[in-house]
Amino acid sequence: MNVLIAPNAFKGSLSAGQVCELIGNVCRSTPNVVVRQLPLADGGDGTLDVLAQIVPNSQIVTLQVCGPFPDTKVNSRYLWHESTKEAFVEMSLASGLALLKGQRGNPEETTTYGTGELCLDAIKRGAKILRIAIGGSATNDAAIGALSALGWKFLDSDGNPVPGIGKSLIKLKTCVPSPLILPRVQILCDVNNPLHGSNGAAYVYAPQKGADPAMVERLDSGLRNFAEIASRQLHREINVPGAGAAGGFGGGAVLGLNASLVSGFTTVAEMAGLDHQIDWADVVITGEGRIDNQTLQGKVVGDVLRRCVLKLKRIVIVAGSAEPGLELPGTAQLLELAHGEEEVIYAIANAGKVLYEEFYAYWRSK
Repeated sequence: MNVLIAPNAFKGSLSAGQVCELIGNVCRSTPNVVVRQLPLADGGDGTLDVLAQIVPNSQIVTLQVCGPFPDTKVNSRYLWHESTKEAFVEMSLASGLALLKGQRGNPEETTTYGTGELCLDAIKRGAKILRIAIGGSATNDAAIGALSALGWKFLDSDGNPVPGIGKSLIKLKTCVPSPLILPRVQILCDVNNPLHGSNGAAYVYAPQKGADPAMVERLDSGLRNFAEIASRQLHREINVPGAGAAGGFGGGAVLGLNASLVSGFTTVAEMAGLDHQIDWADVVITGEGRIDNQTLQGKVVGDVLRRCVLKLKRIVIVAGSAEPGLELPGTAQLLELAHGEEEVIYAIANAGKVLYEEFYAYWRSK
């Protein structure tokens, strides 16, 4: 039997690679089972670790950069592939919510400057292709922080530079492009939100980053102002689908990096040869921490499920917890690790132990 293990991370508990190892150890204990491990990601937290496993001959470059707040520093990293001159940057490793470590977020004060520093280092190294995974950000600065690190200037009505933070967007009057020669840039994201408006970056995502209703309105006004300046001064329309991703980073990258917005999951799946791996498998095991109907319509688990259904493959979905009444197609089975609030809390705190024991019992019963 050929078994492909292709999960997403169990957010806050286990990386996709750790999930692969735990499930793989169980499967390999059965005679005549061949296991392949294929950790997956969608452009959010953990994407760089997944890419490091599927991009051969790549190396991790480490450096200290600006953290989510302008007065902080973090030890960060990006992935470098020397022969192709490709660089892979994960925004959450410099400008992410997880870096706040329990500190309350404030998307008016946070910055993407550190993400820009990672990009600049890669460009100086000679990058020809720069791929930036932008999930998990703590920011709402429309990438002006990152662009400032790359040589852009953002000025107020008096011609003075404004800091690259969210609340500066409403003060902007002039954007001065950087003279830096850029490589081809791709932004890995899987949302279609516009830059501003009721479905834009501020209204949809800023509350998750610490914004109250009044702050959301101010941030949205700033994003709208930024889009108007981009259109009037630089003749670029940036209020496009996906521009609202990561606090408007998508829109800022379209303007300042001439970036294309691409699906994070599709990019990872293509690089990993997911379809070929599914063809090889008799059984596919995927999963993530929480599964609901939206998950099944979405990125990692939903897309793996769709591909398996089309190929008539048996698929097992492992979930930390699942929405009651979840409907799965006939070829899919669900293994839910925890039921009820107390079990979920315990499972999150003891994720490796629970996953191994529950999957072991499931596997032995089949």
